[in-house]
Amino acid sequence: MFACAMYPADDVFLLNVVDEVKTQVKRLQRHPSLAMWAANNENEAALQGSWYGTFGKFEIYKADFIKLYVDTIIGNVSQLDPSRECLSSSPTNGIQTKLEGWVAQNPGDSRYGDVHHYDYYGDTWNHETFKRKTRYASEYGFQSFPYIGTLEKISSNFDQWTWNSAMVEHRQHHPRGQEEMRRLIQTHLPYPKNYNSTEAFPAMIYMAQIVQSMGQKTQTEFYRRLMDKLDEKDGTGHNMGALYWQLNDIWEGCSWASFEINGRWKMFASYMKRSFHPVLPSPYKNFDGDVVVELISDAIDDFSGHMRVRVFKFDSLTPLFDVTTLVAGTYLTSKEVFRIHEEDLERVGCDDGKLDPYPCLVHVTMPGTPTNFLLLHYPTNKSHLKFPNLRAVEHTASSDLKTFTVTLVTDEIAPFVFLNLRDSTHGRFSDNGFIMVDSQQVVTYESRDPISLHDFITQLDIMSLYDVTAVAQD
Repeated sequence: MFACAMYPADDVFLLNVVDEVKTQVKRLQRHPSLAMWAANNENEAALQGSWYGTFGKFEIYKADFIKLYVDTIIGNVSQLDPSRECLSSSPTNGIQTKLEGWVAQNPGDSRYGDVHHYDYYGDTWNHETFKRKTRYASEYGFQSFPYIGTLEKISSNFDQWTWNSAMVEHRQHHPRGQEEMRRLIQTHLPYPKNYNSTEAFPAMIYMAQIVQSMGQKTQTEFYRRLMDKLDEKDGTGHNMGALYWQLNDIWEGCSWASFEINGRWKMFASYMKRSFHPVLPSPYKNFDGDVVVELISDAIDDFSGHMRVRVFKFDSLTPLFDVTTLVAGTYLTSKEVFRIHEEDLERVGCDDGKLDPYPCLVHVTMPGTPTNFLLLHYPTNKSHLKFPNLRAVEHTASSDLKTFTVTLVTDEIAPFVFLNLRDSTHGRFSDNGFIMVDSQQVVTYESRDPISLHDFITQLDIMSLYDVTAVAQD
């Protein structure tokens, strides 16, 4: 209830807070997903950094901070729910914050406690952008808009939907949010020259979901790979948690959410389902140009299996490189299990991409784990993409009309395949937003409510990155 602001600490207000704490702790404390309590969001950092002009009266606000969050909230929460820790703020430096008198010199220090980290301007598809080796990443994220059909339901005039229109800005509550998303799209994808047009708006919405999903994937896997790594020089690393912002929408607007207000899964939700899988092969490019695959494991039992690593160019379904190897993982580790040296990438034609218009990607599969991939170069130009002729060739339904199977086929590599049921929001696909590198792939849809097979087929939309090239610049 306390976030990003300075609050009073007079007796009347504090009595109100005590009632609030009692009500909420008793209401929520039996939820099994509740790990800990936090007295506020970012208010320690706000006070120390004078976000709201408090520098000249720091000691007064610090005294109020301690009275409200430490004495009143922590004091009452610890009595009502002694089984869980109550933090004085988030981010906070934990024990170090307490030693510094509850307002640390550097709240969110990577060596202690938890960290909130956002980056809207770097290369968010490159793990090296996220250099902070945190102990616990408790907040990070990127924005996108919901599915275009969701937005159409709140406006009777589609001509109002352009990237910088007054209507869209009304749905965007983050300062500079439209510009930040636009820059991320321009950096990584075929950018429409007429991006601020009604014609380009559906493409921009789709690509905003891609850059959100890819940024969150890259940052999440970076944090997970740090779990067993400690930098002896500065004491950072050993990251043991990642909480992305945010789970669900509260309206049909731009946000950091993974689920729309109507329950529809954004592309981002499917990415997080994969990125947080207990066992995950995670490819990345390291500082010397090699591609490294680490096997991340949160599974209590040891894990082993045959992992297949392929390298493709966007112009062919035939891999340039194809190796299968036996790998193993153990609990709470992220270990290198495979490496492709830079000279081997160059040998198969995946150099810096300057001489060849077709980017390369690394594709990793392993039984029992999600498929994963790494783009070695970004498809920023429509010439990077060939018409995939992506289509569904078979649809089947279960007897209760709640489970549907779709067989997709493609003639070329289809990046960021997005499946959607236009009028059905209470269901999800087994995978979405994936890069299709095989000629055929089977996807299922689980619905809460029965749907006729005819309605499923007529509502199903299928698209890939190629479909935005009609509005992309030359």
